[in-house]
Amino acid sequence: MGTIPDPNYDPGDDCVFCFGVGQPLGDFPTPERIKAVFTGITDCPGKGGAINGTYILTQDPAKPCRYYWEAMPLSCEIDFVWDDGGVNKTMVNLLTISEYYFFGRSGICSLTIANEYVFGTCALILPVVGYGGQCEISWGPEI
Repeated sequence: MGTIPDPNYDPGDDCVFCFGVGQPLGDFPTPERIKAVFTGITDCPGKGGAINGTYILTQDPAKPCRYYWEAMPLSCEIDFVWDDGGVNKTMVNLLTISEYYFFGRSGICSLTIANEYVFGTCALILPVVGYGGQCEISWGPEI
C-alpha cells in the first residue's frame, strides 16, 4: 500500500469501506478528489501514445468509492470497491473509447496498482496500446 497522505483536504461523501474508524485507509474523511500518477506504461509495438502522467479525479456523487476524470477521448476511473465476481477490489482504468492503456485490480482500498496489460497482451487484445507500469493514488491539500 502507498503512503497515506496528509488528511488536510476537502472531504467528499463517505466511502465507508475504505475511510473511517477501523477501515484500511484510516480514520480520515473520504477525499472529494484524488491524484492518480501513472508511471512506466510502455507503448505496444507499432502503437504510439502511452500516457504516463498525473490525473486529478473527482468523486462520483452517486458512488462515493468511485472517482473519475474525463477529457474526451481519454478517461480515467478508479473504484476502491469494484465487484470482481463477488470479490471487492480496487480497479483502475485509463483508456479512450477504442484504446486501452491501463487496467489494474488489487485488494480493496489499495493505493498502488500494477497494470495487468503485459507485453504479450499487445498481440492478444487488439485495442491494447500500452502495457506495464503502475498507478499510485494519493490525496491531500495540494489537490
